[in-house]
Amino acid sequence: MRRSTAWSGLISSVLFVAACGGSAREAAPTPAPFAYDRAQQLRFEDRGRVNQAAYSLAVRDVSFTSGGDRVRAYLVVPPGRRRLPAAVYLHGSGGDRVQLLAHASWLAARGASTLAITAPSRTARSPAGLTGLAALRHQREIATRDVIAVRRALDLLESLRRVVPSAALAALARAAPRGATVRWYAAGHDLDVPALRDQLAWLSRRLAILGPSVPGARTSP
Repeated sequence: MRRSTAWSGLISSVLFVAACGGSAREAAPTPAPFAYDRAQQLRFEDRGRVNQAAYSLAVRDVSFTSGGDRVRAYLVVPPGRRRLPAAVYLHGSGGDRVQLLAHASWLAARGASTLAITAPSRTARSPAGLTGLAALRHQREIATRDVIAVRRALDLLESLRRVVPSAALAALARAAPRGATVRWYAAGHDLDVPALRDQLAWLSRRLAILGPSVPGARTSP
């Protein structure tokens, strides 16, 4: 038996808040752990559509800059240019942008813009001989690059004017840790079909995706 919540950590809409205190002697501000330069150019590149033109959803091979990394992704968009809810899909360990492309497509078919990215950690190389504290610091640096890549992905969606106002994304981020519903599914390592359908229904409610669905596109497994 597999325990599953309505929220899956594989789908990331990230909201970070930093707080700092003061004293009689003013200390130098501590940088937020996931701070990044929003003024840095995204250098967005679209290599074109990679799925069949007859299908109602377009899957585009794109990339963008995040710090010193070049992040590759699949952008899945319904037809039209209206502003839509959005979600960024982030794979698990050892995966890449292909791993959750189907999931991104199912949500896009319901009326969202989705971006499935390959995290910087997927191609990062660790220097030989790192141990102890040095190894931990290196892993922290890689994890930070992954989080910033997700934030840059949201910046990209906003720059393409495909995203609803940020309040909807903030609502999703606040809901993520809570997991309002807990159910048991007879599944193995991965979520089974009923769990995936529940997950998609939960995301649709949280993102206020009211339909109609994209004609001819699959909205669930």
